[in-house]
Amino acid sequence: LIVQREDDEYLDWFWSVLGELDDEKKTKFVVFVTASDRAPLGGWRDCRLIVQRSGREERRDCLPASFTCMSMLMLPRYETRAKLRSKLLQAIESSEGFGLQ
Repeated sequence: LIVQREDDEYLDWFWSVLGELDDEKKTKFVVFVTASDRAPLGGWRDCRLIVQRSGREERRDCLPASFTCMSMLMLPRYETRAKLRSKLLQAIESSEGFGLQ
């Protein structure tokens, strides 16, 4: 695993934004990334999340995306923490998952 120094702060922004979300938005985030609002059989400690920086530097207005089969979050590198928060919330609020009830 190679982590560039500028990614340290960026990932810190992501984790702090995620930590600030209320329980309802955290559940929506889990659905966005995994397509399920249920904990894994072994509990949340068995839930593995991959955060991958995505997009080109000049395309920083894209929303985050996810590959639910791999619990992978594709997170563009936004210029500010506030923009990261705004785009992440927009993505999870707009997510439908599989829409199964």
